[in-house]
Amino acid sequence: MKVRYYDIGLNLFCKQFQEPEQVIADAKDSGVCCILTGTDPKD
Repeated sequence: MKVRYYDIGLNLFCKQFQEPEQVIADAKDSGVCCILTGTDPKD
């Protein structure tokens, strides 16, 4: 099954995510198709 991933302004590349590529890889390996994130109010 081909799955397309879209970046819709997710905050994976903010400083609180030390390894965004690993987050994406882990999600893909687990069958997750959508990652919702938030921002740190102090940023």
